[in-house]
Amino acid sequence: MADRRKKMNNIMNIERLTALDKYVIPIYQRDFSWTDFELYRFIFDIENARKNGREEYYIGSLVVFAKEDGSYEVVDGQQRLTALCILLALNDDRNINLHFEARKKSEKALSHLNGKGDHVFCISYRRMQCYLEQIDNKDGFFNYLKKNVFLIRVELDKTIDLNHYFELMNSRARQCEMSDVVKSYLKNFLLDKKERDVLDVAWEGISSFDGFLEQKIAQRLWNRMLYGDGWAPLVDVDFALWWKMIVSHVEGDDDVFYGGLDEAICSNVESYIRPKAKIGMDVKHRSLIDFEQFILISTEIIYDIKLPKGIDIVQAFEQLKLFKNSDDVKKYIHSILIIRHLFDIYFIKNIDSSFVLMKYVDVNEFVPAFGDLNKSIVHVEKKHAYKMDNKWIKAVLNHLVSNPHQNGKEFLLFLKSI
Repeated sequence: MADRRKKMNNIMNIERLTALDKYVIPIYQRDFSWTDFELYRFIFDIENARKNGREEYYIGSLVVFAKEDGSYEVVDGQQRLTALCILLALNDDRNINLHFEARKKSEKALSHLNGKGDHVFCISYRRMQCYLEQIDNKDGFFNYLKKNVFLIRVELDKTIDLNHYFELMNSRARQCEMSDVVKSYLKNFLLDKKERDVLDVAWEGISSFDGFLEQKIAQRLWNRMLYGDGWAPLVDVDFALWWKMIVSHVEGDDDVFYGGLDEAICSNVESYIRPKAKIGMDVKHRSLIDFEQFILISTEIIYDIKLPKGIDIVQAFEQLKLFKNSDDVKKYIHSILIIRHLFDIYFIKNIDSSFVLMKYVDVNEFVPAFGDLNKSIVHVEKKHAYKMDNKWIKAVLNHLVSNPHQNGKEFLLFLKSI
């Protein structure tokens, strides 16, 4: 029955993906650009799922458009599909029938993968080959990859306008993801409109992991959240005092701006909205963890608990009965905001294939977080990151919650001790 369901819904394992279907990556798609870190994480996320005994491990979706000749044009998911091809080539077994439109070099490199040459596919092949050397049971890995790793193939209707589809894909309209579900759950406990507005604005920063927290919140609002008008700074006061301070700024203040926080963010008043930061508002970065991992780790820290494996955060809220009233939720949001702020300062991010450690100073100003010690801290964190185990992240965040003002020397010593 399970196999029948997967077949009907185009949920397919990698073995089925290597069947007769032909996939074509069109010329308008960008070149393969996965970094060392992404290749490493791709392999070891699968290996960790295998070691943890997960029967099914999903790696996302593949959006395709059926062409008249029976092949499938890849609309979205080409990076993952190409990485899969390179990985399967290392097993010298049946591979995905993947081709490139009007890219002869890519076509040739993919069809003769042996690690020789300077094409990006050959370079990625050698890197993945090195990573696989760290896996004890390679046969077990590839068997699991083919049988237990799944993706969802989404076939677009033949009548769809692909240009319109891409516009929708690239629009700012957000999907109802886990972050929205969690926010909605928390919001139900807040009856005061101003408090709900504060949650909306704070959550925009907390849940966004493709940029810095400060880039997602209007400049003056974030400065108030962080510095607290000098008497209620985020990191150093009780949650009730901080909420009293920030709620007082929801409707009108000495900035001569009247309206709610949402209106402030949408306003065209340039002095109110954060200008582009030096590192670029539009520059995406990859964090070491995503929102769901962050919120689970943070909740364990805040309540000093260990959540069961596989539980989602809303299930945890309900099973553990963490919130009984609005004060419980406000305390939680205050704590989460602090942890996210610390995460942005003390943890490396991958920007343009390089790991960086930057911190927010003021509008348009991001600087190396720890001056001359930055390079050493980045080096130690990279070592931890490549272990693909989030325990060190929890250990560091737990330490920082108790020591939120660590200087570079103190922080480096702690990093080396774990």
